[in-house]
Amino acid sequence: MSNAYDILGDSALFEFFTTRFNLSSYVSNMDVDKQAEMVEIFIDIKDLRDSDKVDNLIKRFTAMLTSPPARAPRRQRFGPGSATISADTLLAMAQLKTG
Repeated sequence: MSNAYDILGDSALFEFFTTRFNLSSYVSNMDVDKQAEMVEIFIDIKDLRDSDKVDNLIKRFTAMLTSPPARAPRRQRFGPGSATISADTLLAMAQLKTG
């Protein structure tokens, strides 16, 4: 991975990124250059070459998926909601760690 556009161009990595940093799915509606800036704010791409830092990102991502959600305001409690992770995202995480 050499730049933020590599994350943006891979749907599973983009899902990992938005989930890990608790970003709205509407981020994908932004201008692509603004999305790249956002990725660079949250992730130092050079860190993705460090297996310890990648492990830390994956652990935090996994913790976010397995922890109970924060209590929502009363008006939001009755809507549907769930947290899932696709096989593509899991594969991308594994490749990030080894690649």
